[in-house]
Amino acid sequence: SAPNPVRNLSVKTQTNSSITLSWEVPDGPKPQNYIYWVQWPGDGDKNETRNTTMTSYTVEGLKSASSYEFSVWAEKDRIPGSKSTLEVSTAPNPVRNLSVKTQTNSSITLNWTTPLGPGQPSYTYLVSWMKEGHAVSWTNQTGDTGIMLEELEAGSLYTFIVWAEWNSVISDNENLTGATAPSEVTNLQKKTQTNNSITLQWKAPADLHADFYTYLVQWAGEGHPQTNETKETQYVVDSLVPGTLYNFSVWAEKNNVASSTQSLNASTDPDPVTITSCISISGGYGVILTWSCPTGGYEAFELHVGRQQSSQDRSSCETGVSVLGLHPAQSYPATVTTIWSTMRAPPASVTCHTESTGVIAGAIVGVLLFLILVGLLIFFLKKRYKPSQKKSAPRDLVFSSRGDILAADFADHVKKNEKDSNYGFAEEYQHLALESHSQSQRVASAPENSAKNRYKNVLPYDWSRVPLKPLSGEPGSEYINASFMPGLWSPQEFIATQGPLPHTVGDFWRLVWEQQSHTLVMLTNCVEFGQVKCEHYWPLDTQPCTYGHLQVTLEGEKVMENWTVRDL
Repeated sequence: SAPNPVRNLSVKTQTNSSITLSWEVPDGPKPQNYIYWVQWPGDGDKNETRNTTMTSYTVEGLKSASSYEFSVWAEKDRIPGSKSTLEVSTAPNPVRNLSVKTQTNSSITLNWTTPLGPGQPSYTYLVSWMKEGHAVSWTNQTGDTGIMLEELEAGSLYTFIVWAEWNSVISDNENLTGATAPSEVTNLQKKTQTNNSITLQWKAPADLHADFYTYLVQWAGEGHPQTNETKETQYVVDSLVPGTLYNFSVWAEKNNVASSTQSLNASTDPDPVTITSCISISGGYGVILTWSCPTGGYEAFELHVGRQQSSQDRSSCETGVSVLGLHPAQSYPATVTTIWSTMRAPPASVTCHTESTGVIAGAIVGVLLFLILVGLLIFFLKKRYKPSQKKSAPRDLVFSSRGDILAADFADHVKKNEKDSNYGFAEEYQHLALESHSQSQRVASAPENSAKNRYKNVLPYDWSRVPLKPLSGEPGSEYINASFMPGLWSPQEFIATQGPLPHTVGDFWRLVWEQQSHTLVMLTNCVEFGQVKCEHYWPLDTQPCTYGHLQVTLEGEKVMENWTVRDL
């Protein structure tokens, strides 16, 4: 008779290419020498059949992530028993290209590619992760080929394991080690600076592993960025260029993963000058002071000779500066200070000695005057005893004023006026005070406008002043110390205005905006002879500044020998 069906047919193991089946012998007299047949669908419509005398069998060469129906029956004396059937699925292939896509200080995003296999089955993916040194693990699942794992610990190393699952059968695992980024540093600031170094300091992140962090410091001035690393929370950046603005960035790093950066702009101090000479001139009544141009950036120089103080532009280090109003045969302490941005270098000092020629000349003149007075006294004493003679009518003292100057004589006129430290030009300038000032200056003199005038005696006339558009609720908002000036093509071709005061910089830019002025010519330094002549009314760098209701941006700066051109 035919054997009974095998009992308890089940799956013992499943891989992506094989399935191991097991069963128990059929009910009946024991022992029996059965032959067991195993059958499953092959390629196409053909079934594959194998036999064994064991109660288990491994079917190989199967496709991954596929379902198969297996039949098993016993045979005795060539008589087959009834079939027992079981539907079983092979495991998927492992996921491919498992990688870390992004990292923050509290999350990691993993990506992978679907397993190789027939068709496009819908996989479920299991993701497990465990922090280094911990036995506890966490598991999540997703239908996507990527997952963001959050609430992780900053600066920590994790092991990630990913499986594919299909029909409740999981693949072999793929694992990967990845680290979260450290948290960013805080309170980055400049501690000290010199003319060639800047010391930075910052606060370490409040992370569990912060003691093991490496900090990277990057800086860039006019050249390529440079980067160094340190274990400390401060760093001295040296070998910098004096008088230069640098951008510094600092970030933490662990396990080759970097935190977000913190940035800071800071400048080195300007370099001090070296005074090369101080030569006496004008018979000891002045000196010419010369110094070498400093290394790096510089904008101006502050000059002190005795009690005299002046501000010189950046080109003065190439030409020297004459200082008059001194006394012969004297010693004067002199200093030159480099100025860049708001920074000052240590002053360079020298003692200037004026020559004694002026004293000798003064003595000679004094003696000559004494002899002349003695001669005149003798002359008048003798004259008293001579017969009186008819007196001639005295000639009127004639004052001449210079009129037009011929073009052919103009060069000689300039050279003559340049003598004795431009004395001729100074004299002509004083004659301007004799001009009439009868024109009305009522608006400029109004109480609400008086604080807007840098000098009380330099006011615009009512007929020529440039009015601003009034602002609602602000009395006097239409006033600025500015006047129209005639040119070749128009009686209002130019506008002359005073150097802005701290509280009139906004009015100055309103004037530029409303009059659509495209060119500004600055005819003064901000500081001259120790006195502020003009408020710094433009941005120091490319960071935009707001003046009143207008925003001004420095788009470019070109420094030349005798002037500087800025695009605003």
